[in-house]
Amino acid sequence: MKKIIVAVALFLSMSAFANPTTVNEKVLTAFNQVFKNAQQAVWHEENNRFEVQFRQDETTVKVLYDAEGNMLESLRYYSEAQLPMLIRAKLKKQFAGKAVFGVTEHAANNEVVYHIILQDDKNWTMVVADGSANLRVEKKYKKA
Repeated sequence: MKKIIVAVALFLSMSAFANPTTVNEKVLTAFNQVFKNAQQAVWHEENNRFEVQFRQDETTVKVLYDAEGNMLESLRYYSEAQLPMLIRAKLKKQFAGKAVFGVTEHAANNEVVYHIILQDDKNWTMVVADGSANLRVEKKYKKA
């Protein structure tokens, strides 16, 4: 079920960016300098901002650039293994018995925030962690 949900979400988000976009040289240069191993890059332009979605290793990434090639924000979607060790340790201690379903890392304005979905047999728990590994429960849902 988890793979189906992830596959549908990726398909829907990728189909939104299916229109070919002309990306300026500054943006392409900035992208290629940082993401040398990017695969399946799909670009979208709106209001002189450029968003690219791609795969790097086992991670799906979205990055937003301005027209000058400055990275404005990024989103990375990955598993528990890629979380910083301190956050993983705190999750294991505070949420014993729950498994990490997925992680969305959001970086913008010199801050990184981790949105972590935990699950057990009965509940989904959405936890937010900052770069200092401070954790807070954002939402909690009962499984159907």
